[in-house]
Amino acid sequence: MLCIIFSGPHAAGQSLQEEVCFLCDSARLGRRFGDRGVVDAAFYVQRELHQMGLKTSMCHFRSSGKVGHNVQGLLRSPGSTKYIIVMACMDGVGEYGGKVYPGADANASGVAAMMSLARSLTSAHPGRNILFVGLDGHSDNCAGAQALWDNLPSLGISKSDIVMVVNLDTMGSNLAPPQRYWKDYLIVLGGARYENSILSCNEGLRLHLYFDYYGSRAFTDMFYRRVGDQSVFVGHGVPAVMVTSGITDNTNKPSDVPSTLSMELLERRVELVRRWILKL
Repeated sequence: MLCIIFSGPHAAGQSLQEEVCFLCDSARLGRRFGDRGVVDAAFYVQRELHQMGLKTSMCHFRSSGKVGHNVQGLLRSPGSTKYIIVMACMDGVGEYGGKVYPGADANASGVAAMMSLARSLTSAHPGRNILFVGLDGHSDNCAGAQALWDNLPSLGISKSDIVMVVNLDTMGSNLAPPQRYWKDYLIVLGGARYENSILSCNEGLRLHLYFDYYGSRAFTDMFYRRVGDQSVFVGHGVPAVMVTSGITDNTNKPSDVPSTLSMELLERRVELVRRWILKL
């Protein structure tokens, strides 16, 4: 596993809309694991985190005969020995049958949210060190999340010092609300034990919050413990949540394009996560 370290000055960032559109552009070819489109996305994320002033690294791993690329940006909090990991998978379906699957919601929305949080938290002086990670290899049995777990010691991070993992996965839609008439919603799997803290961050944001996956214990368990990238950390006993707006009729289809997302709602969801991270 190879890690390349950079550091650099702070710079103003792009909007959520601009970042989602960049990641979904046809030049990225749907960002399939192992293809040049996701490599392009990885270098874009690395550059943006680098320009925010974070200490960045790109770590390369092999899985299923392909090379993956995780991008990491570390925001240090002076005096803290504890870490929060904020991560989002960059890879998508790719291109099949002459059609590109843009992956706007799944998961350009999560990557854009992660970068937005990185920008806002660099000036918020959080009380914890925060590692922002763009994951590759989600589609290959969460290979990037596993590589991140394996690679933490080389970053100088003790696994016992991780206080929370926040996985941002498919965050931009309002097309599949758990309750039909409440489209301003957010699902936080694994968040039930932190319910009071999360609810306190919702003041003025008017989000309807859910801590299970559409009322199903089986689906909640599947997405939280077996399918999402946070499952790697959950399996090792690390506190983790998965933040999502759920699967829609566009998920993993060519119709998953930026115009189907609610950017205003995505901004409020990001703000809720930002507030909560500052409480951790």
